[in-house]
Amino acid sequence: MRVLVVTNLVPDENAPQRGRWVRDQVAEVRARGVEVEEFGFPRGRSNYLPATRRLRALLRRERYDLVHAHYGLAGWVARAAGARPLIVTFHGTDVRHPVVGPLSRRLAWRADLVAGVSRALFEEENGRPGLPAVPGAVVLPTGPELGRFAPTPRAAARTGKHARVARVDAGVTPGRGQGEGHDDDVRRGKACLHGAARSVGAGTLAGLIWGAQSVVIHILSATPNASETIG
Repeated sequence: MRVLVVTNLVPDENAPQRGRWVRDQVAEVRARGVEVEEFGFPRGRSNYLPATRRLRALLRRERYDLVHAHYGLAGWVARAAGARPLIVTFHGTDVRHPVVGPLSRRLAWRADLVAGVSRALFEEENGRPGLPAVPGAVVLPTGPELGRFAPTPRAAARTGKHARVARVDAGVTPGRGQGEGHDDDVRRGKACLHGAARSVGAGTLAGLIWGAQSVVIHILSATPNASETIG
């Protein structure tokens, strides 16, 4: 299986921690034997059109079983570039922002699978609407890396020795423990995906998305069985 991750949550000198959870997820998916490539571009309105052009050219040259976009505007770049099947994970500000939020809600009806990092993103908050509960929508949490973060007594956490645990660095993190039976779930999901791709052909996505969703829920979520269906 070959997956392309599209995101504008990329680090820079001022925010080296930006998109840490995306990179953690990519590392975990690769550790599970899935081929993953990344297409990243900087934030800023002047970068969306060039990114769309570059991604469209990439998709014409290469074939991916799945395109997974992180953040609503990155999802629009992937959608405009012709990415299919397309999964979009929404992270928060892309849902509540007065300008980006309406764009994200429109995109939710155009993606093949919609995911939010929490159930709250599908609910109204202080008069601001959440994501629509489109059929098949799921919660795919991007929780903390338990190999890096752990409960610590308050007094100890305030000391220099333990305070370093909370530092967000740019290194590669170890994979999360996925629980008994996870590898079987992954194998079944991949088998469904490849079987669907052979049987339905390039013009029909229903079977392909069904197989892809099995992979997404079991591999792309932060912890096993932590995802839930909304729509």
